Amino acid sequence: IGFTYSRVLLNSDHHFLKMGVTLKWLGALAGGYIQTDNAVVNFKDSNTMSLQSPLIHYARTETADLGQFKRKNLFNGFADQTFGWDAGLVYEYRAKVKKFKYLNENLEEQQRRDLNKYMFRLGLSIVDVGRFTLNKKPLTNDHSANIVNWDFSDVKASSFSEFDTAYSKQVDYINGAPGTFTYRLPTALIGNFDLHLFGRFYVNLAAKAPLESFKKKADTHISPNRWIAITPRFEGKFLGVYIPVIRSNGETSIGTTIKLGPVYFGSNNLV
Repeated sequence: IGFTYSRVLLNSDHHFLKMGVTLKWLGALAGGYIQTDNAVVNFKDSNTMSLQSPLIHYARTETADLGQFKRKNLFNGFADQTFGWDAGLVYEYRAKVKKFKYLNENLEEQQRRDLNKYMFRLGLSIVDVGRFTLNKKPLTNDHSANIVNWDFSDVKASSFSEFDTAYSKQVDYINGAPGTFTYRLPTALIGNFDLHLFGRFYVNLAAKAPLESFKKKADTHISPNRWIAITPRFEGKFLGVYIPVIRSNGETSIGTTIKLGPVYFGSNNLV
């Protein structure tokens, strides 16, 4: 649940600056992760496993299990609640402001609000800032493992909890490990540059990158997708055509979007 506040900071003939902040109340229903930097895993057969590692980070909340969720639990029984935020700035350079002015019925000079007035526009934002602190379920904690030819054919676990009970007998838990773990949202920085070419024609350059420094403030996180996109477009009041060229995860794709009045049809893959 979010609340957004925005306002214009500067509005002169050639310079326009606005900002916005969104404060969000966030609820986490469940969470879990497993991570190790040094592990050797071997399977003798489909039922026999060997595992050696000096340190395995394993954490899971009580509700992070098979068959735990019901629709009625969507807004109750949170594992944690916290606040998060987004924030952004947009700057516009307006070169030919006189062509966007008119006189109203009182002969007062006004700016047209139905047209883009900028020669170029710069935007910068930070999104998805927030962190949860979740309680670890018993038997899910940091441990070391020196398992040799463990035959788990008789475990027959139908849930993670049943597997944890069997697995806990094979490992050694680390003394003093915390009973909670922190989870960070996919915090990222987004940059945007929009250039007005002529008439209704524009070209946009946008990029998204994870804020790596936030990783140090949590035990686990999801890394946001890193991408860059160049989008030439024609943008009219009732008709718009957008053709984004996107580079993401080492692959390039070309998309298209068509705007008809208030309705948009689009795909990130032109094919």
